[in-house]
Amino acid sequence: LQEMSPEEAKYVSREHLTILFEDGKFYVLDENSTNGTKLNGVEIKGSGKKELKNNDRIVLSDTINVTFNV
Repeated sequence: LQEMSPEEAKYVSREHLTILFEDGKFYVLDENSTNGTKLNGVEIKGSGKKELKNNDRIVLSDTINVTFNV
């Protein structure tokens, strides 16, 4: 896990997103963050939980990039 700078952190909400595990699958849910979340380049804020697959890219606030690996 890589640390983020205070400059990057100011764009990420305290409860920005949730990663869920249900029925053998992982999901990501934007928790009504201020600056949004993208899954593979598509904004998911307000669209409910989205299934995660290996190597999906999650971007928080157009600042923090995360690659999901099972």
